[in-house]
Amino acid sequence: MNDLDPIAPSPAADVHLPARDVLRRYGIVDRTLDRWLGNESLDFPQPLIINRRRYFRMAEIEAWERERARAQGAARLGGLDGTEPSASP
Repeated sequence: MNDLDPIAPSPAADVHLPARDVLRRYGIVDRTLDRWLGNESLDFPQPLIINRRRYFRMAEIEAWERERARAQGAARLGGLDGTEPSASP
């Protein structure tokens, strides 16, 4: 890992977040998380199930966030298909 790389994984890459911490991180409720997990096009990281509790790998959460940020940045710069970005109000 390079200290100068702003998108490098955090040192806590082996950390597992309980579902309640994921809910707080994104300001969502449990039902929204269930929808994200069921939406294949969103590609949200799947949890580990331990004793009927859901835990998410921090490294996968951070990678998903980086990919979403990259995709949103590309959309703002003309989209992945080369079209012009839409005007924002």
